[in-house]
Amino acid sequence: MLVRVDGSDRIGMGHVMRCLALAEGLRREGGRPVFVTKSDEPRVMDVLRGNGFDVESVPAEVDFEREARIVSDAASRYASGVFVTDLSHAGTIDAIPAFGRYLRQLKAAGLFVVMLDGGTPLDCVCLQEEVDADVIVMPYFGAQEKDYQRRVGQQFLLGPAYFLFREELLKAAAGPKDIKEKVENVLVNMGGDSYNLTLRVARALKSMNRELNVRVLLGSACPALREQDIRQVLSGKGTRYEIIRTGDHVAELMHWADLAVISSGLTKYETAFIGTPSLVIARDDYEGWKENGFEAEGLCVFLGQERDFTEETFQEAVEKIMNDVPWRRALSARGKKCFDGKGTTRILEAIPGELWR
Repeated sequence: MLVRVDGSDRIGMGHVMRCLALAEGLRREGGRPVFVTKSDEPRVMDVLRGNGFDVESVPAEVDFEREARIVSDAASRYASGVFVTDLSHAGTIDAIPAFGRYLRQLKAAGLFVVMLDGGTPLDCVCLQEEVDADVIVMPYFGAQEKDYQRRVGQQFLLGPAYFLFREELLKAAAGPKDIKEKVENVLVNMGGDSYNLTLRVARALKSMNRELNVRVLLGSACPALREQDIRQVLSGKGTRYEIIRTGDHVAELMHWADLAVISSGLTKYETAFIGTPSLVIARDDYEGWKENGFEAEGLCVFLGQERDFTEETFQEAVEKIMNDVPWRRALSARGKKCFDGKGTTRILEAIPGELWR
């Protein structure tokens, strides 16, 4: 099976991580996944190769037409009959006709095509155009309610039952999640954080004058000066903190936390699965569109858009959730109940076994 995915500060690493979950599941079942990526981000290569997977690189300047030939050649070399694509982001939406031809070329080459699609009007290909894919996966709350462009014979796998969780998350979620009376451990994970939300959240937490253990997960591309600012804000009496530069063992961090403060994206599914109460801040209107539906399921507290963030409103929300133990326990229980961790298995069952085993 070939798995085509990219990751960067602009795109984020969510696409890479969920494809990694699919590849792990495939490997457990005896398959041999091979990644194909255009990303020149060292962290993408480090994550994929560090988990023991082969990686084929596509030059950054290659267009979809030329890439289709490269992928077809790789499929022949690896004797792969299945092609998985997770390229539903703004760059692809801007080139939907070319992307559609790309998938047609790969279908014509005899590949069984699985497409992981986006969940909003800004990143969902199937809301705008029919595509040549055999299986289309949209593992989001509310995905079942939308009107997609469909072709006869296509399988649409819709909703959180198909969400992909990596092995480390499956292990972290397997045990009980202890929701303590007192919140002591706080995880801050703002992803790529182009809006510098981490510093603002750190400043708001520090000024609450609570004794907290704060662990801040920074992306590898976070500038050193910004990290220095965060350290300066968190230093001093009352707050014990740790800055973490790598995403390794993120599931352990989520399980450790009594409360997670996160940016929007796929991370909220992971904290909900583990059972960690989360405060979510959206980076723009597009991401806020996604968060409102998630909050409606009672799986997080949505604090609104980045542009509306103030220390006062943030602190009010934090105080409220910290002081309401029954509510935190109910939120945790709902999250663990909503996901059974079998999304990877369900997706693989939709692909003819003789093509990947």
